[in-house]
Amino acid sequence: MRGPVSWWKVVVTALCLCACASQMPFMNPQRHYPGPVRPSAELATVFSIAYGPAGYRGLHGYIDAVDGRRTTLTTAAPLEVYVLPGEHRFDMVAGDGSARRADGSVVLVAKAGHTYEIVAERAGADSVVWSVIDRGEAFMRADIVYLEARRRGFVAGAPQ
Repeated sequence: MRGPVSWWKVVVTALCLCACASQMPFMNPQRHYPGPVRPSAELATVFSIAYGPAGYRGLHGYIDAVDGRRTTLTTAAPLEVYVLPGEHRFDMVAGDGSARRADGSVVLVAKAGHTYEIVAERAGADSVVWSVIDRGEAFMRADIVYLEARRRGFVAGAPQ
């Protein structure tokens, strides 16, 4: 009887580990500009993490499209993209993991070398208010999800 129970524990543990590991690849920053890779000083970095009224409380926000071009993200999670300086439209989605979700668009004029955070704050049961924060040129992300993605090697220090 001990053999089958041990095997079952191994299978469940392996499935749990795979599920946890699969939660981070969304952090791979995406290039949303044509041509070759450019240095970070020539690009703007845009990311999104959604917040509830008392900080992060299960509300997930992500960039669904940049200038009408869909991102390759397949799950509702924070996302980071690189764009050229200039005006860009970001189609955003936020939800709490249930059927409820709030869509919106944010337009920003990006400056080279700057980092922008698109913030979603819950305004009601099914509504979200989106805002953009210019974090400037020397900003280093320190949120838990980002730091864990860097630790696991999903995010490098500069645009790829």
